[in-house]
Amino acid sequence: MFLMNDQLSKIENWFYEISREEQLEKAREFYRLRGEKDFSTREWDSWGKGGRSSQAISKRFGGFTKFKIEAGIKTNSKMGNLSPEEVTNHLLNCIEHKKTRVSRSVLEKYNEEVGKNIGHGYYEKYWNNLKNQYKRCIEYREGRITKDELITPITVCNKEKKLQKKGNHSEIEAWDFARKCIEFSGLSIDTPSCDGEGNTYRQGAFGNADFNKYLDGKEPDFIVVKKYHDTNLFLIECKNSKTKLIEGIQQVERDASLINNSGRYKCPFVCVIAGNNYEGFRIEIRKLYRKSYLLTDSKEIKKNDNFMFSFLN
Repeated sequence: MFLMNDQLSKIENWFYEISREEQLEKAREFYRLRGEKDFSTREWDSWGKGGRSSQAISKRFGGFTKFKIEAGIKTNSKMGNLSPEEVTNHLLNCIEHKKTRVSRSVLEKYNEEVGKNIGHGYYEKYWNNLKNQYKRCIEYREGRITKDELITPITVCNKEKKLQKKGNHSEIEAWDFARKCIEFSGLSIDTPSCDGEGNTYRQGAFGNADFNKYLDGKEPDFIVVKKYHDTNLFLIECKNSKTKLIEGIQQVERDASLINNSGRYKCPFVCVIAGNNYEGFRIEIRKLYRKSYLLTDSKEIKKNDNFMFSFLN
């Protein structure tokens, strides 16, 4: 069932117990009483004659600043002129200065002390509300998230989480990153040939390579050699999420053991690349020591960063 605009307006007025226009008129009245000076949410709530609290008004109008603008009030807010990083730094300074949980009233008092007007509207714009960003600031101070993650608007975070939740990441993203790393290490991603060209066997393209018969039908994503007919093989396994890192390690070590048991070939190093373009990539490199693989390198890499496989040099 669809409702017309006038029906929606009636429902809204019933819910808030005051019409939208009446609420705006209350703002104009308070503005006049103050000598046409801007007011904060704390001052509005202290007045007690506004009809609804600043929090309810923010939900109704999409923000307290938007409410004042709609009422025709000249605000001191410079919404849109400050970046998420500037707003976040202001909140971090407030947390450090106040040594307490930062609520809207605490933030407003701090604004008065430092002579700034970085109000709640910024937090609604970037992170839905102040509470969300305060929690993220605490996580940052405890070392659980990076500064880049902290200042990222929550709309972007939600978009990325939604994509990850839907499983829209194939292993192709990890494959592309692995190929970039191989090339950055100075080797070719072409299939090795007797004329000396190529260094990389790709899954599904092992062909008649002699080592293929030892893999028992299992194929790693990449097998890299420094030259054609080299008996030292370097295995690379790719996974589409960091959560699958352990699975990738078990898989690549299982494939490497088949090669090592051949008596002809050896896998001195194995590598797992787990992740995608949104969450970045986790790279783990393990070296063969006697009959086990020991971790030698572990890195968190962003999609646009370069990484060199030192074991290929």
